[in-house]
Amino acid sequence: MSEAPDVFETHADRWYEPDSRTYAWAVRTADGGRRYFKTEEGAAERLRREYESDS
Repeated sequence: MSEAPDVFETHADRWYEPDSRTYAWAVRTADGGRRYFKTEEGAAERLRREYESDS
């Protein structure tokens, strides 16, 4: 998982660790919503898709 730290640093203002017993990661979406993830990999992938995709 060598790419994950870079995506979290690049988009530091777009994710956080929620106060949750279920989810470890939260990503702020471009439309103002939030998506919650249990794994670092899931959050990193969402950040890439949300903010680094070409479409």
